[in-house]
Parts: sequence; structure tokens; C-alpha cells
Amino acid sequence: MRTQHNQDGITLLITLLLMGVLMGVSTSLLNVTLKQYQLSSISLASEIAFQAANAGVECILYNDFPKTGTSTFYVPGDGSEQAVQPQIKCMGGGNVASDDNSNGSFIDPDTGNGRAISGGEQRFQFDWGTSPNQSCTNVSVYKFYSTSAPVNILVNGVDMRTSSDCPAGGVCTVIQSRGYNVPCSEITSGAKVVEREFSQVY
Repeated sequence: MRTQHNQDGITLLITLLLMGVLMGVSTSLLNVTLKQYQLSSISLASEIAFQAANAGVECILYNDFPKTGTSTFYVPGDGSEQAVQPQIKCMGGGNVASDDNSNGSFIDPDTGNGRAISGGEQRFQFDWGTSPNQSCTNVSVYKFYSTSAPVNILVNGVDMRTSSDCPAGGVCTVIQSRGYNVPCSEITSGAKVVEREFSQVY
């Protein structure tokens, strides 16, 4: 006498196992895709910030070596302040003046008029592009110049050229440009802000 075996249970089990494997593979692929998307977003934000920092340096170099006349950022060698507050224009934008908030770290504290002395900070801020792909650049220029003796190239207490001081009668420059992946108005907000810095000493 033959016993008849029902195979329905085995078929259901195999089907469930296959579905579990497929769901696991799909979940893994989705996880990899999401991580790749996050990495590409971070990479894009970093590249935007770097290009904004680089654009700041290029703009300063353009204004520091004009075709005619002296540098926009010139400082007197006798320790006195600039005759006028520097203004620059970048990428076809409007004129932007150096920071004129009274701050002894980069402006003559007696006047607070935005005119730098040798070694003082001349700070500028720009927005680039159009919304929603707007980025910000904060760039600082330091000019060191003395007619009588060499001067240390110190920026915020850091020697920017350890090999030698800026020679008497020579002009030495430090550019520190910080680029951001967001407009200047959003740097301090809760948005995901990426900052890249590009410095140049000459």
C-alpha cells in the first residue's frame, strides 16, 4: 500500500526562503544606494566650498596686482593706517568694502574706520551664484610692510613664514580664504554647512 505525501508545505517553505533572500539583497542594495547618495552630497558640498575658497583667493590676487596703480590692499610702511578703506569687486558683483566693525585685532582701535595698518586684517565677504546653488566666501588679507626693519608675519599669533621675516622695504602678503556651501546668511544657522580653507603666502 503506497502512502501519498503532500508537497505543498515544502513549496511554501522554499517560496518563503527565496522571498527572504530577495528582500535581504534588496535591503542591502537600497542601503548601499542611500550611502552613495549621502557621500555624493557631501562630496558636492565640499567641492562647492573649496571652489568658493579658491575664488576668494583668485579675486584677492586680481585686486592685489592691478594692471595700473598700486595694490588695493596697500598699507603704509611707517606704521600708519591706510588712506582709504579698501573696496573690491569680484566676478561682476558689486563693490564690497573691508570689514569696518571696530575691532582692535585688525582695525586701528583709535579710529575703528576700517583702515588697516601693517599686519592688520582686511576682511571681505561675498555670495556667489544664485539660489539654491549659492555659496559664500569669507576672505582675509594681511599686508606686512616696514621701511625701517624686518617684520614678523604673524596672523592670529601664528608665524605664517617661519623661514624668515618680511624684509625691510619689502611687502609680504597672507591670504586666508574660507569657502562655504551655503549663502553667507546661512553660515551660522542649523543647515549642514561645509567649510574649506585655502591660504596663500607671498
